[in-house]
Amino acid sequence: MDTDDWRERAACQYHLSDFDATFDNRSSGVHTHQSARQVCHSCPVMRACLDDALATEQASGTRHGMRGGLLPRERSRLVRQSA
Repeated sequence: MDTDDWRERAACQYHLSDFDATFDNRSSGVHTHQSARQVCHSCPVMRACLDDALATEQASGTRHGMRGGLLPRERSRLVRQSA
């Protein structure tokens, strides 16, 4: 199985017409984040997405948008708590 196969099954690619507006950090509306979180929590590969976000962010130091059901600040908190 290809390691990126989970991306093909991600709910966000099917449910969102404007990925950037819903998942981007610059979008600060609570409703927008709630909508993105709902899509994430219905996603069959949410954990794989979160794991990828954590690994990618750790390597690059860059954090962007809603991934794995969490905003960048929430993922940062998760990393700090597990350290």
